[in-house]
Amino acid sequence: MAQCDGCGYCCTVEPCIISCGYHGKPEGPCPSLVREGKRFRCGLIESAWEISPEFAATLEAALDIGKGCGCQDERVLFKLGREMRRLDGGT
Repeated sequence: MAQCDGCGYCCTVEPCIISCGYHGKPEGPCPSLVREGKRFRCGLIESAWEISPEFAATLEAALDIGKGCGCQDERVLFKLGREMRRLDGGT
């Protein structure tokens, strides 16, 4: 598993299941993808840090941020996306 280099490819091709839980959008590119210079970052995680650092850390762990590309149980990730939407004031 290679370390993420922030190229944004994964999120451009297909949003993660957390994004699908938040946006209800089953196809890419992810609407939460944020460009920062030559790198891309997850806008959902950036927003989560402002709302709840503990929850942001949970999102990062679920997506293996900083550890390389990985996929965990999609049901858990979808629920995290729904919880982020609730915390962010969505329905």
